[in-house]
Amino acid sequence: AGEASARELDGHFSSVGSAVMSLFQTVTGGLEWRHLVDPLVEHISPTMGVVFAFYIMFTSLALMNIVTGVFVETALQRGREDKNVYMINHLRDLFGVLDQNNNGMISWSELQEHLGDSKLLAFLQEIDIDVSEARGLFHLLDRDSSGTIDADEFLSGCLRLRGPAKALDMQLMMRELAEQGKAIHMLLGDQPTQAEPGTPPSAGGWVP
Repeated sequence: AGEASARELDGHFSSVGSAVMSLFQTVTGGLEWRHLVDPLVEHISPTMGVVFAFYIMFTSLALMNIVTGVFVETALQRGREDKNVYMINHLRDLFGVLDQNNNGMISWSELQEHLGDSKLLAFLQEIDIDVSEARGLFHLLDRDSSGTIDADEFLSGCLRLRGPAKALDMQLMMRELAEQGKAIHMLLGDQPTQAEPGTPPSAGGWVP
């Protein structure tokens, strides 16, 4: 028995390649790991049995975590894709409901008339917006400040609002900052430059 165990030890661990292959087989089920542990315990040390058991436990848990992570990530990705497709189709249907005169535009009066519509209420609940904030939502979606919302503005704007709570407040703040930046830029662009001390002023007291 001792000679047979020694031959098994030599066969499995005679080189780095054979040792790696034997360890790989124990993890993948190609070889029962007791055939490797018995020679190690008998000819090396009983401690090797504990070390080998920890190796099997670690690699098995790591392998299961990797496989589980791959499946979970794939499922979540498909779920997000399906949710995006559903949301786009739902927004298209909602735009058709809100566009009463079928001119491809939504006015505030049309939106206001449908504040009790179940589809609109479901969408507002989805993006965590109260009905009282509908006016701010309309101004946010109306990017060109034309007083109406076309299909592209409605779809892209609503998709941007999906996210954590109070995303509407963040989007409104970004829009206000952008409008203020434009106003300041226009003001500074139209403001003439005051003459520096010692520079002869022009006829109007300012220099371009």
